[in-house]
Amino acid sequence: MSSIRALSQELAARSDAALRELFLARPDLVSPPVPDFAALAARACARISVQRALDTLDTPHLQVLEAVLVYHEFSEQPAANSATLKALITGSSKAGVEKILRDLNSLALLYRDSGGFSPVSSLYEVIGAHPAGLGRSYSELARPAQDWMRTTAAGLGLENTEPAQALAARFEQQDWWSALLAEAPEKTIELLARFEEGPLGLVPKSRRSSRAGQGADRSPSPLDFLLDHGILVPLDAEHVELPREAGIAWREGRLISHFESKPPIAHTVSASAARRDNAALGSIAEVLREIGVLLTAIAQQPLPTLRTGGVGVRALRPLAQQLESDVSRVSVLLELSAAAGLIVLDADTSSWTAELAWWDWPREEQWLRLALGWLRLQRSPALVGQAVPGGQGTINLLAAEGRRADAPQLRQLLLQTLAQLTETSAAEAVIAVEPDSLLASVKWQRPRLWRRLRRLAPGILAEAELLGLTGSGALTDFGRLLSRGQAEQAAASLREQLPAAISTVLLQADLTAIAPGFLEPRLSAELSVLADREGQGPAATYRFSASSLRRALDAGREPARILDFLSTHSSTAIPQPLEYLIRDTAARHGLLRVEGVSSVIRSPDEALLSSLLHETALQALGLHELAPGVLGSQASPAELARALRELGMAPALGGADQQPAPAQRSLATAGIEAEPEETAEPGAAFAEQIASLRSKPAGVPANSAVVPQLSIETLREAIRSHRTVRLTVVDGSGNPERLRLVPLAVSNGRVRVFDPERDTERVMSIHRIVDVDILDEADKAGKKP
Repeated sequence: MSSIRALSQELAARSDAALRELFLARPDLVSPPVPDFAALAARACARISVQRALDTLDTPHLQVLEAVLVYHEFSEQPAANSATLKALITGSSKAGVEKILRDLNSLALLYRDSGGFSPVSSLYEVIGAHPAGLGRSYSELARPAQDWMRTTAAGLGLENTEPAQALAARFEQQDWWSALLAEAPEKTIELLARFEEGPLGLVPKSRRSSRAGQGADRSPSPLDFLLDHGILVPLDAEHVELPREAGIAWREGRLISHFESKPPIAHTVSASAARRDNAALGSIAEVLREIGVLLTAIAQQPLPTLRTGGVGVRALRPLAQQLESDVSRVSVLLELSAAAGLIVLDADTSSWTAELAWWDWPREEQWLRLALGWLRLQRSPALVGQAVPGGQGTINLLAAEGRRADAPQLRQLLLQTLAQLTETSAAEAVIAVEPDSLLASVKWQRPRLWRRLRRLAPGILAEAELLGLTGSGALTDFGRLLSRGQAEQAAASLREQLPAAISTVLLQADLTAIAPGFLEPRLSAELSVLADREGQGPAATYRFSASSLRRALDAGREPARILDFLSTHSSTAIPQPLEYLIRDTAARHGLLRVEGVSSVIRSPDEALLSSLLHETALQALGLHELAPGVLGSQASPAELARALRELGMAPALGGADQQPAPAQRSLATAGIEAEPEETAEPGAAFAEQIASLRSKPAGVPANSAVVPQLSIETLREAIRSHRTVRLTVVDGSGNPERLRLVPLAVSNGRVRVFDPERDTERVMSIHRIVDVDILDEADKAGKKP
């Protein structure tokens, strides 16, 4: 029976509580809602949904599931149960396997079948060609290695049967495998041991041309021996594969040779809570200061984007010099800023601009926005500067190549695992987990997710340390709260631990300002404009100079305002040398002025332009007269044109030469994507969905939208098992026709088949297929050579 039909009937028989548990574990099954149980079963069997479900499985659940897949293929009774699987999984127990089978069944990855469990059909496609680390069978390898199999079988005296079947049948002979290994050359066992983790092998360059020149009197190498006896199958000149039958024989008849029922032992060390907190709080203070400096700089000079996407290194170097840091740290800080919404992409100017609300927030709120933005960020800041996979150049800051949709899952998993492993930490002595142990635990909990994202883990741990979620490798109290989803409690915990912010500095005659501790955000940001920071840490020194003061004057600061600011925030009077430097620099500043204009308005009607200058609705655009008949504005041309149209005018948008302005370049930079915030308890929505399902029949109606998916499922099963099908198809006039064909591939709504009667291949649309039946008899003539 089709897995969709069987699963549909099984889901309909489940209790409401069981369905609710399924929806909680796999929420994508009911988002959006499904009309009936047939549609629910079809969605549960869909590739993308199955892939998401597999990403949540730990190692023992995945091992048992892959063992079920292999067992389902080679066993005469494909429904697996705990008794049969226990004998095939080394180190397992019947009770443990039974519990895992029930868990997989509750997730709708297995369905009940003839006293056991069978896998949904899409699992074969999602898990791939090598479940349980075993290779493809000889029959599956016959197509890519047909000539080699024919030659090898003949050389071994296996000419009376089909080569793939003959090579596979040898493993059913008692003691044949042990006898073969007994006569094998030295180190053959070591070579086979290399295939324990996977069936594919790379042939050394020194061996690729040696076989042709090997003399008859020369003893074969282990590789030559295994190839000559059909134990390894060459895929090409460089790669070999250990067939499934040989892999199972090597594992002494077991499908899983090492069952990892328990997580690896974590190696921990004791650490001082004071040391952890000092490291974390110091890192937080420095990050908040650096973010403030960056936002101030970007507010004055937005970051331009490259035509290829992202922000180039050239635009980052001045920021790195201002922070006295390197470009890689600036890149991480800017990625965090974008994740928190502190810098946004202006589509009109193709540049990143700063949001200035940062200084209105208390420090714990600043930290929380950065930490939450990082947790939900569907990007990996650590990838910036690395080579583009499969392309040229490196990944730019805020470029689309840095997107990793699964990164939030890995961040949450790392923090939660670290919290679980350090649950026994005391108030004064905390537990830190060695990085290798932490990563091994994460790998055990989510092996499939780990395979895709393992190279991101070191960067994530470094970013967690940067944000103070960990200190000296140990999870902080507010980091633990954040890992549990308690954001407000985490901010409150940080607020209690942060030292009180200081609102005054000590001005000295050597043109320096001494900050004796953590400064208020606005004070720190303004000092960074007026002076250059020296040194790191909370107790910093700011040095005033003519160049730093010119920078402040260029940013719009007036000398009287600067003196007033320093007088307000200094614990002593302003030293005379500093006051003289400020006034002298201001007197020399502005003899020549350079002003920026984003757009201009030209008109011969000076009365109209004069009215625009006094128009209240346009005051925010910074209109000012540049010359007779010309007004300048700080707004972009598109923004200025919109404002004029809202006043009932009809401006022409054009360049200085009166020609239409060129089209805005397309932005290769993708917007910063984050996981949506968790919604409210979905209990009500689940209840509505269950009520809707109960009102519909349990089976698959003849006119159901699921019928095409049933046909695809049957075709893929026939492709996987190399069997012939009988298709009922209709032509353009609706006339049915029954055909006996061998399906080869299914993709994009089409199926490619081999017609043995015409000895040709055909491509057919899925929507023209009315029915699919797999024929019981083997169709050797229908197999394409």
